[in-house]
Amino acid sequence: MKIKGAVFDLDGTLLDTLESIAKSGNEMLQSLGYPKIDPKLYGIFAGDGASILVERALRYSGDTALCYLEEAKKRYRECFNRFCSYHVQPYNGMLPLLESLKQKNLRLGVYTNKPHENAEKLVRQYFGETFFPYVFGQREGSPQKPDPAGLLRMAQEWGISPRECVYLGDTNVDMKTGKGANCLTVGVLWGFREKEELLRNGADHVIAQPMDLIPLLKG
Repeated sequence: MKIKGAVFDLDGTLLDTLESIAKSGNEMLQSLGYPKIDPKLYGIFAGDGASILVERALRYSGDTALCYLEEAKKRYRECFNRFCSYHVQPYNGMLPLLESLKQKNLRLGVYTNKPHENAEKLVRQYFGETFFPYVFGQREGSPQKPDPAGLLRMAQEWGISPRECVYLGDTNVDMKTGKGANCLTVGVLWGFREKEELLRNGADHVIAQPMDLIPLLKG
């Protein structure tokens, strides 16, 4: 079946946001009296939304009973609003891929567990208004990934079948999301997780470079 739409995860897929997440998380921990932790750990903590990330960071730091959870979530939001763009950059090869997809007249969207306002801000800051008219981030009243609701909604608004969409992401959550929507599901190796995790959770394909997507769209 010919692919007519491409939907991307944001963190670890379109944008390298690890330093911004780690900066926000470590500022939050330090404000509660905990030491900083290795930024690489945030690549493991991320993917299921900010609340789960905060829980994982607290447990790792020793608050196994999550005594500071509500305060920590509040402080993380405050920190993340300050450091949302901290050392963020598109992955190498991403802009050429998006140009190629646009030339092929594919509909493009972003479906992420990052809070919607932050997601919208980053997409517009780094990709302008050209590529992604549709950004669906975490928002009150809507389920978050791996629930495929946002992905299905995009396909419906575009007037195409989910089977005519490809979903790209870098975590197990993304693979479950894509498979739950019955999309062609592609894991990317430049993000936060490993190949084995992506395949184990349903990736139809795994790619090492953004432009590796193009041959998969022919049908």
